[in-house]
Amino acid sequence: MFKMKNHFLILLFILFYSCSDDKSLNFIIYESSEAEKNIYQYQPFKLKGQNLGLTNDSILYSPRDIDVSGDTLLVTDSKGDYLILLFDLTNSQLLGSFNAKGYGPNEMMDAPFAQFLSKNRLNAYDITLSKVNTLEVSEKSIKITNQYKVPRMVYNVHAISDSVVLGLTYTGDSRLVRINRKSNEEIPIGDIPKIDNSNIPKHILGQAFDSKLHLSSDKSFAIISNRYSDQIEIFDLNNVEENPIIIKGPDFFNPVIKIANRGESTVLAQNDEMRFGYVDLYTAENYIYGLYSGNSRKEKPGVAHYGDKVLVFDFEGNFKALFILDRNVLRIAVDAKSHRLFASDFENKEHDIIQFEMPKF
Repeated sequence: MFKMKNHFLILLFILFYSCSDDKSLNFIIYESSEAEKNIYQYQPFKLKGQNLGLTNDSILYSPRDIDVSGDTLLVTDSKGDYLILLFDLTNSQLLGSFNAKGYGPNEMMDAPFAQFLSKNRLNAYDITLSKVNTLEVSEKSIKITNQYKVPRMVYNVHAISDSVVLGLTYTGDSRLVRINRKSNEEIPIGDIPKIDNSNIPKHILGQAFDSKLHLSSDKSFAIISNRYSDQIEIFDLNNVEENPIIIKGPDFFNPVIKIANRGESTVLAQNDEMRFGYVDLYTAENYIYGLYSGNSRKEKPGVAHYGDKVLVFDFEGNFKALFILDRNVLRIAVDAKSHRLFASDFENKEHDIIQFEMPKF
């Protein structure tokens, strides 16, 4: 199985310098061997989805993140009346909701990332207020019981324990940061993937390798999927000095980097050539599930940042299965015990949650 450590990444990047005013730097696909490419030539499983009908009461408007625990589905909504909703998967009925929007104590403005901590406890990160929130579920109510701020440049925050969280960072100084809110200790973990050119500012690399974070169920592994390349990184949190396992493929491409000016600062330019890799990520029991696009905005305008393929790996980086979905989706969650994959559907105006039955592999 194709698997690499960071110190063994000998990639042949082809770098082109542009003399245009936007200071374009284009990074082209590196040369990969046919053996590496053939790893992904497994017979795919084609999955047909079924709408759960959660939007029948017009309660769900724009699903942003989803998670599943047994027969309970968690959905965060960016545009509806409720920030967080819980549904009973046995009958598609609403179990509870959170709608305390605001800037005050025990309120949130946004919840792009949320996960189950246990059956009746949730973790939600408010990216607007840079706050991590612990929520308790009782009867039909969801209430914040703990709330604390984290540095603004940390995002996609996951709780390791009641006092320790792990998040990604945009700065380019490290890949991850582990924060102990009791001691205020911040520990950087890992490096942003390197491209051998000193002309690229580290904050641009941080934006180019924009990612999604998920933890293994025992909190011993941190898995990172890359939005603008087809790369997944697996960090062993019990041995953070070790280089991560790097998974490349199936198309073996790196971010298209163009630097643009915004006022007095520089940012990663968004353009039609930008290609999307893993647009979402989930872990369940022994496997990693990466929702994959592989398309550029030019190839699929308006839907390039959605995915219709799910690649499955184990925590050693071994490729296990490929699922082809019958529609484009934006977020996924997996219940491994019942072999069900759930996804948010952005191809119709209903914005429903879709259920797929997964085969055993």
